Amino acid sequence: MKKLLLCLLGLGLAAGLAWAAPGDVTNAKDPVGLDRLPGFVIMAYDSRLGAAAFPTSASTSQRQEGQRTTVRYQLPNGSRPLRPEQVLAHYSELMLQAGGEIVYQGESAEAVLQGVYKLVADGQEIWLQVEPAMDGLSYDLLALTKGAPPAESDQDELLAALDKDGRVALYLDFAPGQADLKPEARPVLDMIAELLKENPTISLRVEGHSDDQGPAEANRALSLRRAQAVVAALVKAGVASTRLSAKGWGPDKPLTANDTAAGRAQNQRLELVKP
Repeated sequence: MKKLLLCLLGLGLAAGLAWAAPGDVTNAKDPVGLDRLPGFVIMAYDSRLGAAAFPTSASTSQRQEGQRTTVRYQLPNGSRPLRPEQVLAHYSELMLQAGGEIVYQGESAEAVLQGVYKLVADGQEIWLQVEPAMDGLSYDLLALTKGAPPAESDQDELLAALDKDGRVALYLDFAPGQADLKPEARPVLDMIAELLKENPTISLRVEGHSDDQGPAEANRALSLRRAQAVVAALVKAGVASTRLSAKGWGPDKPLTANDTAAGRAQNQRLELVKP
């Protein structure tokens, strides 16, 4: 990531590293190296490990997993609106100048104008999706970074979510249709193992979930094997096996509808649950 940041700094594009404008919601900031359009403030912000389906055409998409940041930008009342094409042009220029590529620009299956971009640097992938509102007064940005090591705050947020809700969704990279964890999952597993070592009274059940594509029983079996793979990885990292168990739910407990690629990506998850 250091090379990417140096590249962005050299282009004068990295104000988003720590910049929060007056009027932004608390703790919000532009995703790394991605200056917002002038005049816009952040009205909604969320950043966590997750998954997203990025359109690659009007009818196809690619599911990606990593650090997922969503931002809603809004112009103050009385501002002059921008054309949606101006919003896309801004982010196209940022990504192309940094050495990225335009994956897709056009309308989605729901007739929403959007731009999708990809940047590979220093062993990491950054995927970006921008959807401007037709009224020109707001736009939504989704940024996902693959290969980024978890921040110390991620461990704190995971523990806080477990304490508050008793469960937390987890998105890890597996080989398609398999229960083999990809190397990209290692930093997240190490973070979880460290959290459990530092909190020896916590026990967890790892639950696997899927979308509704394919036979339900096969999905339940695969989701169980994936949960078991996570348990095995945590045990190998030094967590006592007596503190861990696995369960596979398949498509039985979706977080959202499976009628879109984004919804299916959200449902294909693991959850850490306090029994």
